[in-house]
Order: sequence, then C-alpha cells, then structure tokens
Amino acid sequence: MVERDGRDGSGREAFRPSGQVTGWVCVALAVAVAGLVVVEHGRGVPLWPAAAAVTFGALSWAVLLRPRVALVDGSLELRGSFDTVWVPLADIEMVAVGRVLAVSTEERRWTSAALGRSARRARRDDEAAAASRSGLAGQTSVSYAAVVERRLQDAVVEAVQREERAARAARRRPGSADAPDVTDVGPAADHVVRRPAWPEIVVTAAAAVATLVLLLA
Repeated sequence: MVERDGRDGSGREAFRPSGQVTGWVCVALAVAVAGLVVVEHGRGVPLWPAAAAVTFGALSWAVLLRPRVALVDGSLELRGSFDTVWVPLADIEMVAVGRVLAVSTEERRWTSAALGRSARRARRDDEAAAASRSGLAGQTSVSYAAVVERRLQDAVVEAVQREERAARAARRRPGSADAPDVTDVGPAADHVVRRPAWPEIVVTAAAAVATLVLLLA
C-alpha cells in the first residue's frame, strides 16, 4: 500500500511508497554482516565480505528506500535510485501507474519504481472506477496507487489550465507590467532539471571498488 505524506507547508506534496520494510531489513542485515565480519577479522576472517555487505546495503538503500514521488511547486519530482528529476507539470502529456509510474512529455519518458501496482490490481481499480461512475461506489475499493495516479493527473490538468490562463491574460494586456509571465507556472517549473544523487553514487561505487580490491588482495 502506498502512503501519502501530504503537504509539509512548503508547497510539497509527497507520496511514500510501500516496500520500506523490505528495504530496512536489507540495510539492517548488511550492517549486521559487516559488523560481524569486522569483529571476527582478528580470527582470520577476510574483510571483503564486510565491503560486499556495505555494497549490498548501499544498493538496498538506493533501490528500495530512496525512490520517492512528490508534487513540488509546479513540478513533479521523481527521486530515483541515483538521481532526482523535476518535470514541469504543464509539460506532462501522460501519467500512469502500472508496475511502475510512467510519465511522458513531448521529448521523453520517465519511469519511477516508487509507485506501482500489479496488472490484477489495475484491473480491479478499473472495475471500481467503472462501478463508481455507475453509481455503485462502495462495492469495490481502489488501491492507493490509483488514488495517487488520479491526484497526479489532476495536478497536470491544473498546471495546464494555469498556463493557459496566464497566456490569455498576457494577450489581453500586452506589455503590461502586471501581466503574468507565461512560463511562471511555479518556482523552477519551466524546464526539466536533473541532479545526480552523489552520496548514493559515491558510497556504492567506493564500496564496490573496496570489495574488488580486498577480494583480489
């Protein structure tokens, strides 16, 4: 089940994915193995398993715990394993949640493992939506992934409508200092921004290299 964090008062609406328990179990297991190897190193146990455990823990964090989806001031924030992308809502042409979240613009397509549902669950959600439109709401409940999908689709529609209103206002008052900027849909919402997740990249790469070096030493 996907849980919604809600608004934090800074124009951010975040959605927390499921699978956190598995992620934290993997990280805890990695820490336990690494600690045990270090403790037993004095008895002749090699250190490379500790480095391998750290690599496993870093990958578990990046793949299972880091991914997030949020609405941030006119943009859709897609936090992946090793980067974060902000996509202007007004540029998005399609948002759909299948096994992963898929987002498409005119230029390209992004996916995020932060949200997902099985094909069977998607069919049940479609049936529940059809029942709701037929006045039979309450017969079947929709998944939270479907709720988030609808929220993201609504946010895209709202952003496009804001941009259209701004464009009409600008045309009515050309040259006016009070005319809104057509590109000013939200802070930093006029172009796609991508930032690498350097902490995750550096830790994972360093642990992998250490594992290889210790294994070959």
